[in-house]
Amino acid sequence: MRTVKAPSGYLQSEFISNSYQRPVQFIMSVYKANSRIVEHLVIISPYEANELLEDIRRCAKVTLHIFAPRIDASSAPLDKLELYNVGRAFLPEQVPRSLTI
Repeated sequence: MRTVKAPSGYLQSEFISNSYQRPVQFIMSVYKANSRIVEHLVIISPYEANELLEDIRRCAKVTLHIFAPRIDASSAPLDKLELYNVGRAFLPEQVPRSLTI
């Protein structure tokens, strides 16, 4: 699956997008229906987070997490997605090990 469309005039197979990758800032967790278990973790852009914010606040199945990478070894890790959350209440234990890296 491609997430970046080639501009008109380029073949998808010939198109090389900018190799610059922004750091992850927003992760959305989606829960299984009628469950306390997270089914999907989705990285979204700042634009998408802003556009979806009101819907996320109203939705009982989704949590938006602000994420920040660890700066150095002396910093506390933020990989449990507890820095700041919007939407459904979240506990790190609700994320299956299979969804973590």
